[in-house]
Amino acid sequence: MAFHVNIRRPLILLFKLAVSAFFIAMILRFARASDIVKNFSNLNIPYLISLIPFAVLIIWISCVKWKLLIHPGREKVSVTYLMRLYLLGYFFNNFLPSMVGGDAARGYYLGRRLDTYKAAYLSVFLERLTGLFALITLVAVLALGNHPLVQHAGIRVSLILLTLGLIAGVIAVFTRPLIHGLLRLLPARLDKLRDKLLLAHDALTSFRQQPGEFAVVLLLSLMFHVFAGVNVYLACRALNNSPALLDVVLVTPLIMIVSMLPISLNGAGVWEGSFAFFLALIGVPESIAVSAALLLRLKTVILSVFGWFVYLVNREKPKAPTDVLGKET
Repeated sequence: MAFHVNIRRPLILLFKLAVSAFFIAMILRFARASDIVKNFSNLNIPYLISLIPFAVLIIWISCVKWKLLIHPGREKVSVTYLMRLYLLGYFFNNFLPSMVGGDAARGYYLGRRLDTYKAAYLSVFLERLTGLFALITLVAVLALGNHPLVQHAGIRVSLILLTLGLIAGVIAVFTRPLIHGLLRLLPARLDKLRDKLLLAHDALTSFRQQPGEFAVVLLLSLMFHVFAGVNVYLACRALNNSPALLDVVLVTPLIMIVSMLPISLNGAGVWEGSFAFFLALIGVPESIAVSAALLLRLKTVILSVFGWFVYLVNREKPKAPTDVLGKET
């Protein structure tokens, strides 16, 4: 068993490297490296500079939402502290992708501050889950609209499937017997996963007693993804391309959903490929689209450096929480 576990991780890493290499090779067939270099040599400086403060705004929105999802112990953390943990997550994702994920790192350090890992990791999970819910909601809105983007046959089918998935997800989330019945289908060896999903489900359904707070969480999630679209728009403008802002905001959720697929190393190749494909549908040249993806990746790396400083400051470990990971207290 130990040998199986030890060989599995490097095989997954090799697979992701191969996928990244494949996508990068395919991208360079449509977007020449010389064109990308040319794009970066003629950047619009005001739009380029705007990317960093706008990224901070997006992180702030996400952390305001994250704080609302922390229970108990919300009063022990500030939004500023959560923003530091968010940057820490960037550092782990970009510089230590094969070791500890950014979400795991955020949950670990938050758990030490709250003196409970359970509440910390649950809040991180719910922050991601509500973000995904808002993301698919935007996709559903696009599917119901009559935007020219929807006229593409493959896009229309994908949007319809995602919309149906959203409806099914809403029904499952707010129907306790249904979700419990579905989770009982999981094999016995996934008992721990089942327990964690049930815990997350109970936390999410508890918002039914706090509809106002839940509405704020969803609104912040929607704001995050709309602003993410504006972020992509700013990247295009920094590269001296001027797509319609609404078009970019509408297509960005599709880019983000595809980029979530965990099939490459830190999204390399998939991220750039999704930019090239979806932005091309709204008239952005492939070389500009790939350059925008690389520019935003570079911005994330810069933010990761700040996350590295957060990591150095937090290396002195405080007392561990009383609830051990994976065990009930």
